[in-house]
Amino acid sequence: VSTQLFAAVWGHSNFTYAEASLTQTLPDWTGSHVRAFEYFGCAPHVLTPDNLKSGVKNACFYEPEINPTYAELAEHYGCAVLPAKKRKPRYKAKVEAGVLVVQRWILAVLRHHIFHSLAELNAAIRELLERLNDRKLRKLKQSRRELFLADDRPSAKTLPEKPYEYAEWKKVRVHIDHHVEVDRHYYSVPYHLKGEELHARADNAEYVLDVVIVARLPVPLREEVAGLRVRLETPQDALQPRTDLFEREIAVDLLGRPPLERQETDLPSLPVDIVLMSREHLVEAPARVSGKLE
Repeated sequence: VSTQLFAAVWGHSNFTYAEASLTQTLPDWTGSHVRAFEYFGCAPHVLTPDNLKSGVKNACFYEPEINPTYAELAEHYGCAVLPAKKRKPRYKAKVEAGVLVVQRWILAVLRHHIFHSLAELNAAIRELLERLNDRKLRKLKQSRRELFLADDRPSAKTLPEKPYEYAEWKKVRVHIDHHVEVDRHYYSVPYHLKGEELHARADNAEYVLDVVIVARLPVPLREEVAGLRVRLETPQDALQPRTDLFEREIAVDLLGRPPLERQETDLPSLPVDIVLMSREHLVEAPARVSGKLE
């Protein structure tokens, strides 16, 4: 079985992390990042990945489109993502040199060995990786680990309390019966969003809908609120196949200000209605409330 090599290298100290994975798919890609940060004990300020689809959906040096899951991972650790320029390996020269070093000092040593599991292979890689990071550099007379602890580690970001939990994002459209389909499961959403395109976040525990409210806006106002997201983090009980009773309705201010700070303006009211659904409260649906763009 062929494996893929993941390598991460710090810019100043050349402190290196390497492991083998079965694929370059999104779960393996994000999982390698999480284990790399745990190995370093900190997180960098900037990530410079290659332009594989698991990290960058559309490669562009000026406005790259980052994979939503990878962007969420970077946000979790407080990192900025600046992908390397397409077909320009010099923009990530550190990791290109790091891959060469790993091939010479780790893979070359293991080339005649036979491993019966991925964990066994990574255990052998970790042992040689420690030797690589503790090896003295010829000119600097210091090891990569010593340089990392002296220079890179003090200026790095501390890790959050919990590691990133893998989740996938998918574009879905609300059907005429105000349901969306995610992995052959159907979830009800507020009926006002019928026909709209939503972003569904799927993890091991629940589905949370991240609603992008851009449609239905008057043309002169579209540019002012383009890309604005209103997140509906409703409980799991609220995302059932059939929900026709509503607990309450919330008028959403698109600028995020509290209701007491809103002022009347001449701008038209926008049809933005967010409903939190619940089957635990047998109450009638309240009257329609519209938010205003101020």
